[in-house]
Amino acid sequence: MGAPILDLNQSNIRPAKVMSHGSAPDAQALRQRVKDWCRSWPEGNRGGVFTRRASLAADSGIQLLSDFGKDVAISNSLTEYKALWRPILNDTFRNWDFRIVTPIDLRQTEEMAAVTFFASLNGTTHDDQEMSQLNAVSQIWQKISGDWQLVHEHTSVHSEGR
Repeated sequence: MGAPILDLNQSNIRPAKVMSHGSAPDAQALRQRVKDWCRSWPEGNRGGVFTRRASLAADSGIQLLSDFGKDVAISNSLTEYKALWRPILNDTFRNWDFRIVTPIDLRQTEEMAAVTFFASLNGTTHDDQEMSQLNAVSQIWQKISGDWQLVHEHTSVHSEGR
């Protein structure tokens, strides 16, 4: 075999200090930020979509990838993300709710965290049909000025929900 692609023994490479699985001092605060993100999706057509989400995302920008199975959409700002999801939800549902349905899996260093969970989108369509969709969500959070800020998200419709 050839030389390794990445040699962590090189003097110029400093691996991040990884915390024990979910045990960092502020792991609970980070889990709360994820729950706040979930609650930022309003139920039904009441109010705007994601009205409280701005305080959760980094000012420097965010990348959000939504995988609909056959189609993938990439949003580079919360404005683009709202513009993508608002018509989809409003055109499909009379009312809906979005909630985390599995434990939040958290892997983090002092400054970065990877979070994964499943969330369900349930609702009643405009023609009174019940609709349910399971979504796999992966998020990257970064500690910026002492607060955890969402910097990347990937949401995929779970294969059973497609």
